[in-house]
Amino acid sequence: MTEENKLLITETGDRQAKRTSPEADSMVQSPPLPQPLWQDLLDLAHSSETLAKGSLLLEKGADPRGLFLLETGMLAVDLPSGSRVNLPATSIVGEMSWLSGEPIRATVSCEDSSRIHWIQADYLWAWINNNPTKGRLLLESLSALAMKRLQGQFHHKTYLALIAHDGRKPALLEMAQRHRQMLSSRPLLTTAHTGETLTEHLGLTISRRVSSGPLGGDQEVGSLVVAGLVEAVVFFPDPLSNQPHSADVAALLRVCDVCGVPMATNAGTADLMLTALTHRSARQFL
Repeated sequence: MTEENKLLITETGDRQAKRTSPEADSMVQSPPLPQPLWQDLLDLAHSSETLAKGSLLLEKGADPRGLFLLETGMLAVDLPSGSRVNLPATSIVGEMSWLSGEPIRATVSCEDSSRIHWIQADYLWAWINNNPTKGRLLLESLSALAMKRLQGQFHHKTYLALIAHDGRKPALLEMAQRHRQMLSSRPLLTTAHTGETLTEHLGLTISRRVSSGPLGGDQEVGSLVVAGLVEAVVFFPDPLSNQPHSADVAALLRVCDVCGVPMATNAGTADLMLTALTHRSARQFL
């Protein structure tokens, strides 16, 4: 590793270490690149504008357009699987199609008012050729980012999964209200209807929303558990009604047992588990 590369990585580590509290940086991600490279890209931007909520940034199947840097706000990424990922600032999108030259893999829109910087593909390649050291580090960093996303990792922290059958959603809302501060500081993973309920009633931001349970959402959560991307699961099944996807529910329970991921299936165990996770985060921060 060259001295310049070491300096870039060291500066990034120093910047990321300066935090004030676990909640302060909970939903704002540090740049996905070393800070000096991130600043170089901001300086290279062809255009910078603030887009309104709902604005379309990238459309699945379209030709590559370069890199888009999210400085403030939040983007919604609709994955080919049907899941929706909310990416908070700061972040980058468009890296997969830019690196591969293939059509864009996912539709990206603004989930909130967002400050976006666009770098045209040809201009970025010219910059890389004129700056071989930084250019090589940029390609390595973007390739690593693309690989993580292909493996399902879109956020720096592991997810806390929240799921409830329709008859148990009121109980989940009551529990979530008691732990609202803690939940607002974690990337949340939910099935479709549960996520809508939590956002509508409590204003919680859902980092990743998969399909509803009957459409395979429980299986999607299970695959993320196996991939090591889920820290804990709160799943309130309805024991008084038959579910058409009961086999998927049982499979998720088994996956959590096999992978050693804690799961709470009622308010009492959820309170204990979330309190323990809160205390563990506080100890790690100190």
